[in-house]
Amino acid sequence: MNNKSRTIFATFLLVIFSISHSESPPKTIYFAVLSLYDPYQTYQEFQPLIDYISREADVPIDFYFATGYLDAVKALGEGRAQLAYLGGITYLQARKYYHAIPLVQPLNEEGQPFYHSLLIASEKSSIKSVFDLQNQKICFGSTLSTSGYWVPRYMLLQQKSPFPEKQYCGYYPHHIDIIKSVINGECSAGFIKDVVIKNRSYTGIKVVLKSELIPSYPIVASPSLQPALREKIQKVLGKLTANEIKKIPFYNQLSNEFKHGFVRSNDNHFDSLRTLLQALSGTEWPEQLSIH
Repeated sequence: MNNKSRTIFATFLLVIFSISHSESPPKTIYFAVLSLYDPYQTYQEFQPLIDYISREADVPIDFYFATGYLDAVKALGEGRAQLAYLGGITYLQARKYYHAIPLVQPLNEEGQPFYHSLLIASEKSSIKSVFDLQNQKICFGSTLSTSGYWVPRYMLLQQKSPFPEKQYCGYYPHHIDIIKSVINGECSAGFIKDVVIKNRSYTGIKVVLKSELIPSYPIVASPSLQPALREKIQKVLGKLTANEIKKIPFYNQLSNEFKHGFVRSNDNHFDSLRTLLQALSGTEWPEQLSIH
């Protein structure tokens, strides 16, 4: 083969490589969701948003069904998911152990990235305050739940009410289960995230106590996700302000949690939860939250 032939052949290989490289489909990324509901309802409420991100960022995204709070955190850290929707406390875990990066947080009706934890009871019950809960069974969320466990503990501390003894505690994987348990009388009261009763109309319950403002759940990224794609996804969601999100075609399918838009997030937004953990544990990081 002479020099001219070699040059032509080399150019041909370069063109073929370039074409094959440019046409190779982008790698699918996975979005892990910390579930407040049963898997079917979780899928219904998140899939429209995931489809939107996928389309606007031009990257395939699949739903990762986390089996629990810790699985959602570990999926992000172990490469089984590259995006995740986490609670405040599970975000702090993902940040501490896996260097997770917060992208955006949903806004509430007032246009702020906060929500409340609620203490609910049966509408028929005589419970009017935390002091009526003595020797009553109370429903909590997972021991990794921000609004179902850690903030409720702080609410009781602020009210100078002791945390109930073991036999009076019930722990539930989904906030929807807590509501059902209060309605059917399995528990006298329970702690839930406010958006859960905003998403659906429930009869037979009342709000006994409301927490201070809590940083809303962030959508976070693994540091392994390419910075350019991470920034692109943050930009896609960040442009969904309270006014803009109403213009998207699937607006009515969204969870109420996302109907008020998003704001860019950063790690400092969660410092109040770090302070809460220190107040409850007396240490910078509770052993209960360690990942081994």
